[in-house]
Amino acid sequence: MKIINNNVVKEKSMRIICLDGKIINSKDFEELEKLVVESVRSEIFNFVLHFKRITTINSTGINSLLNLYKLVENATGKLIIFEADQFIKKVLKITCVDHMINICDSMNEIHEVISPQ
Repeated sequence: MKIINNNVVKEKSMRIICLDGKIINSKDFEELEKLVVESVRSEIFNFVLHFKRITTINSTGINSLLNLYKLVENATGKLIIFEADQFIKKVLKITCVDHMINICDSMNEIHEVISPQ
């Protein structure tokens, strides 16, 4: 997995991170974890992982995703998965990851999670 783009939306204290490839080992998350830690230090607490180009996730990848979730949650932020394909969504649902991490299909859903009415 690699980070192909990332942008900050300051007014929402949110970073959108576009990912590409397979999430199959913890090493894949090292760069992402560093980016999250640096962002939290800069008072950015909400993270959207754009999964449109993620093709595979295995149990090690899910564990790394949950570790990232804990890091964001400890900073009182939100971790959101955006535009995951049906297979990835199914894996996240079967493993109950969707009970902890919001999975959104539109920017409106993301804004509702970050700024609930």
